[in-house]
Amino acid sequence: MADAEVREIILSKPGDSGQRQYDRVPLRPGTRAADILNQLKLKDMVLVKADGTEFTPLEDVYSQVESGQKVYAEPRSVEAG
Repeated sequence: MADAEVREIILSKPGDSGQRQYDRVPLRPGTRAADILNQLKLKDMVLVKADGTEFTPLEDVYSQVESGQKVYAEPRSVEAG
């Protein structure tokens, strides 16, 4: 039985001194935004697509990206309720 195609994204996240850090993150089918954030221990962050829209925590990232695509981890915005 062949494994499903593994895709790799480039995750850009805030780093020290205002510099961005980049991680290569392998994805398998069904990988959700929350899975990636938990794996990388990125608390209070959201994943953002190149067009600026956010992935919801349960959104399937694998099905929406191509291998080598850049995705951004940004601080979760606090909205007044």
